[in-house]
Amino acid sequence: MTASVTSQPSRALAGRRPELPRRHLSRTGRRGIRIFGRTISVIVILVWSLFPLYWALNTSLTTLSGAESRPAHLVPAPVNISNYQQLFGVTGSQSGFAEQFGRSLLNAVIESGGAMAATIVIAVLGAYAFARMEFLFKRTIFISVLATLLLPAYATLIPLYRIMSGLGLVNTYLAVILVYTSGFLPLATWLLYNYFSSIPRSLGWPGASSQTMPATSRRPKGTRTSVPGASGDSLA
Repeated sequence: MTASVTSQPSRALAGRRPELPRRHLSRTGRRGIRIFGRTISVIVILVWSLFPLYWALNTSLTTLSGAESRPAHLVPAPVNISNYQQLFGVTGSQSGFAEQFGRSLLNAVIESGGAMAATIVIAVLGAYAFARMEFLFKRTIFISVLATLLLPAYATLIPLYRIMSGLGLVNTYLAVILVYTSGFLPLATWLLYNYFSSIPRSLGWPGASSQTMPATSRRPKGTRTSVPGASGDSLA
C-alpha cells in the first residue's frame, strides 16, 4: 500500500519534468520574436526616414544624364561635384546661383532665429502663468490656445496675408517671424506647461508660500541641515 502511494507522486513528478523545458523554450521563443519584430520595425522606420535624404544626396552627386538614366543608380558613378561648385561659386561662373543661395540662407537664418527666440520667450512666460498662477478664465484661455492646433495651416494663409497686407508687412522679415511664431507657439506652450507642472512647488518657486508647500519641506529658520558623512565644522 505504501509502495503504491509513493509511486503515484513519483509518476506525477516524472510527468511534470518534461513541461519545464517546454515552458522555458516558449518564453525564450516569444522574447526572441518580440526582439526580432522590434528590430525589423526600427529598420523599416530608419529606411523610410533616411532613404529620401540619401536619394537627394545621390542625385546631387550625379550628372544630369545619370539622373535621367533608366534604371536609376543607387550609387553615383562617377561622382560629380560640379553642382556644389556652381552652388557655392567655386568655379567662378557668373550664373548667380551662389548669390541666390547665400541670400536664401541668410533669410532662413534670420527668420528661423527670430521665430525661435520669440517663441521661446512668449511660451516660457505663458506656460509658467498657466502652470503656477491662478487667474480668471485660466482653463478657458488655455484650452483656446491649444485649440488653435486643430486649425489646418492652409486655412490661415489668406487671413494672415490680408492682415500682413493691411499692416504693410508683406515681403518683410517681421511678417515671416510673426507667422512662424503664431504657428509654433501653441505647441511650445503645451510642452513647457507640462514641464512646469511636473516640478514640485517645494523646490523654491517664486510665489510658493509655506501654506502651499508640503509639511515635510518646511524647516524652521536657524536650523542646520545635516549631511551624511559631513561634520559640523565642514558645514559651518
